Amino acid sequence: MQKKLYVLLVSLCFLTAGLCTQALAQELVIDDLWGTGQYLSAKIVEDTAGAGHDAWVAGTRVYVLKRGGIYPWNQSITLPTGRTLHIKAEAGSGSRPCIFLYDASGSDRPPGNMVSMGSNSNLILNDIIMSGYDEENRAELDGLQGGLIAAAAAASNFNIYIDNCVLSSTNGNHIRTDGKPITISVTNTWFTDMGFNGRSNFGAGKGLDVRDQDVDTLRIENCTFVNVQDRIIRHYQANKGPIRNLFSNHNTIVNAMSFHGMLSLGRVDSTGSGKLEIKNNLLIDPFALGADTSYIRQAEFGDHGELDPVNNLSRMTWIIANPNNAANWDISNNYYAISDSGQAMLTLPLPWGPYYQNEGPPLTWGINKRLAALGKDTTQTFKKITIIPQNIPPLMTKMIRWVYTPRDQEGCGKTKGGNNDPNFVQDSAGYWKYDYNRRSVFWYDDSLDCSFHASEQPVSTDGQVVGSTQWSFLGVVAVEKQDLKPGVFALEQNYPNPFNPTTQFKYTVGSTGLVSIKIYDILGREVATLVNEVKQPGTYPAQWNAEGFASGVYFYKMTTGSFSDIKKMVLMK
Repeated sequence: MQKKLYVLLVSLCFLTAGLCTQALAQELVIDDLWGTGQYLSAKIVEDTAGAGHDAWVAGTRVYVLKRGGIYPWNQSITLPTGRTLHIKAEAGSGSRPCIFLYDASGSDRPPGNMVSMGSNSNLILNDIIMSGYDEENRAELDGLQGGLIAAAAAASNFNIYIDNCVLSSTNGNHIRTDGKPITISVTNTWFTDMGFNGRSNFGAGKGLDVRDQDVDTLRIENCTFVNVQDRIIRHYQANKGPIRNLFSNHNTIVNAMSFHGMLSLGRVDSTGSGKLEIKNNLLIDPFALGADTSYIRQAEFGDHGELDPVNNLSRMTWIIANPNNAANWDISNNYYAISDSGQAMLTLPLPWGPYYQNEGPPLTWGINKRLAALGKDTTQTFKKITIIPQNIPPLMTKMIRWVYTPRDQEGCGKTKGGNNDPNFVQDSAGYWKYDYNRRSVFWYDDSLDCSFHASEQPVSTDGQVVGSTQWSFLGVVAVEKQDLKPGVFALEQNYPNPFNPTTQFKYTVGSTGLVSIKIYDILGREVATLVNEVKQPGTYPAQWNAEGFASGVYFYKMTTGSFSDIKKMVLMK
């Protein structure tokens, strides 16, 4: 009861325009520190030990940063028990101030994180942008550290409140709490560029990692996630406690590779008194690596206990939670799209068999069953439409191809990759050949635009725009289906090329008729028939498994009616 009262009081103070803190706030305005050789972290440490000590103890100190200012941060600050760290932008218009983690030691490594929570402490961030490295020097990316905000296992009963911020660039997790939080509330905030394979691996790159502790309230609302290697939320194998209340509403997710899942929730409330909401979210390529039967990935999909019938290992789903017949789920009015690039990734050849690859189901069988028992409409949890955003980074297709390329062809070979992987190589300092499409935190602040057209207007449960309400729905557009254009025939180049032993390509049929696709060797001898049947208009995939064939040049030829085309491919064993 005491804990719930504490949560209520804290929420009232921090979620009603900050009236409680503002009434007593003792503000310290800090000028732009760029080029001064000074660090914001040192300024705060100095103040809390000196002039601002009493306000620090009372919890009324607020650090105000100048708009447009840049603030290097060169040490991790651990909050003492009961302390509150509150940083915000000055009032008014203009660019948000930027904090970036800065290497001041000459070790090519910025501090491991910005802040580490102490027991009964509070962190409040308002209207600032943060990056995990000095973006003025791209080479500093090579030393990118694990996180921005952390909490050691010994910390408990702390609270994190973040509003209208941009959190960018860590190799592990933007927020990670090994300790036991009461409330983590992140609103109107953008999480960008999560993960870096040059310093970690594909099992890292998460928005919020709350590890295996219980958390009373996890609130993520009106947020935007762009470029995610691994998971939005990780609460995997949560043996010590559940998420009692989850509010994942009105978020926009763009370009999530989802190596080990998207929302990995582990244990959730089983008393029936908690609320577990996932509503009104908009997702573009949210599970871009696809669902397959790769045991390296499946190893961390096990919380739900459901097995893939292909190999009896853990079944891949977007949302993962332990079996729970009392959970109070409310999952509805979420919309998703798979871009043309995303669809191309879902049809990449998989030479390892018996794997398959598809977009994957959003929900576990257990969650669907529980929704049905609660009388919820299980057909309206996630609806697929076409979404055309205004200005976002391109999907990490080069990285996905690298994941699926065999190791003997300088690929990842469906392993976790990582900073010790000799095939993950640099083009130059700060630029990596198979990295995803990074943007600076300033680009995100100035240029990211997830406002969108769609093939239909998504309908929310509350009358607001679906996805983050910081973006706009721009109207319905007619989606032209190229594969249904009459009279268009095409034969695409195979991928990969060279290949071993499987390759894949697409072909387009413009009118109904008999289609033949045959394989020929370098001497013109027919060695295989891939297609020989009547096809309706449309675009189709084709795959050739050259197991048992000798290395060399081969040709594949498509013939239908008056159309004929031939392309070359190379089998290299």
